[in-house]
Amino acid sequence: MLPSAVRRLPLRRVLVLIAALAPRLAHAESASPSSGLGALPATFIGTLPCADCVGIRWQINLLDNGAYEQRAAYLRDGRDESVYEIGTWSLNDRTLTLNGGRERPDRWSVDNPNTLQKLGIDGQPIATGPPQALTRAPSLLPMEPRVRLRGLYRATAQGARFSDCVSGLQWPVAREADGRALEEAYSRQKKMKPGGDLMVTLDGRIETAPAAERGGDQERLVVERFLHASPGEICLEQPARTDLVQAHWELVRVGSQTVTASASHREPWIVLDPDGQSL
Repeated sequence: MLPSAVRRLPLRRVLVLIAALAPRLAHAESASPSSGLGALPATFIGTLPCADCVGIRWQINLLDNGAYEQRAAYLRDGRDESVYEIGTWSLNDRTLTLNGGRERPDRWSVDNPNTLQKLGIDGQPIATGPPQALTRAPSLLPMEPRVRLRGLYRATAQGARFSDCVSGLQWPVAREADGRALEEAYSRQKKMKPGGDLMVTLDGRIETAPAAERGGDQERLVVERFLHASPGEICLEQPARTDLVQAHWELVRVGSQTVTASASHREPWIVLDPDGQSL
């Protein structure tokens, strides 16, 4: 963490620090909600018809950084078969597109900020059958997605983090379950530079747990099964937008020099406080 004297500086006095974070801010955009969707984050829920089951119970969490979490629970004889998805959303005119890395993304019509109307695979309204609409929940509902993820993993003395290629979301990685196997695979990559990233594929779940240092709760990734590593590969997908304020920014480079923390020191980081206009 930065020294206390630096943390008290007003934002206009720390532009040089922000410039050092420029590579991480390449995709940062305004977090203002799209006018057609209303205030974000938001949850949309509803049960829609199903061809071979009782119904499909949908929950879509639209986040204010351009990412989403989705659960489709297929209701079969009193039991649920849940399929989760994480990706990015975009709004073009009144059509909401959810891109979770599949060949055909889901599309919804935004008739008003409180309703999402499901569209067909051709992007047009479904003309037959009952209405297929989701409604806005009073507040953001929790979700614990269980998904297959592909992204960049980095382990340091202070912990490990994973960045999802499809959504751009990042989480600290728990050492429980298969987290240790992932950490060991990272250590075996002899050709990697210290502090570098490793492309990995895994099955995991995103759970909410108490934040050890900053208080409150935070999401973390629990690796249920580490599948394989792909050294040298990078993310080619477009990441989600990242909030500039109230985000945890790690200092990774100053000019052309890489910043690497020693084993006895934590990596330097800052959080921009929009209320106090300070770090």
